[in-house]
Formats: sequence, C-alpha cells, structure tokens
Amino acid sequence: MPTGSVPSCSSLHEIVGDAAFGRIVGGYYRTHADGEGTSQAFVSFADGQTPVDLESFFRHWLFTTEWADALSQGASVADFVASYGREGEPGPAR
Repeated sequence: MPTGSVPSCSSLHEIVGDAAFGRIVGGYYRTHADGEGTSQAFVSFADGQTPVDLESFFRHWLFTTEWADALSQGASVADFVASYGREGEPGPAR
C-alpha cells in the first residue's frame, strides 16, 4: 500500500493489480513512444485496460483537489486507494 502523502502511479498499481498495471504502462508506452501522449490520452487508455472504474480515481488524482482536501482532513493515501476497487475485488467497477 502506498505510504506517501500524494497519490501516484503506485496508487494506480494497487488499485488495478499487477496484470492490468503492466497492460496500462506497457501499452501506453508502446502507443505513445513518439512522445505524443497527453494526460487525457493516458486516462482513456488506462480506463480501457481494466474493469475497475478509473474515472473517479483520475478525476480525484489529476483534475481536482479532492484527494488533497481529504488528506488535509486526516485521510491517508492508503484510505484513498482503498476507496477504489482492485480488479476482482469490491469497489467501483463498470
């Protein structure tokens, strides 16, 4: 479980698991090795690689301050990660 104070790629790894994380990172790299990738392209690509609903994770992590607000009120990154489902486990799924 991530122990830092900021959600990161390790948070994504915890949420989706090893296999999906490998598909996400490896596939995105292969697709965008020419340097034409964007945050939104990564979000769209990642979302298509796992049944875990990553929309709220990326919204909270990349596009809002909701996670920072929660952390400032005493939540941990582990709490943040636990609020999302891991492939095959409870949590937001499609």
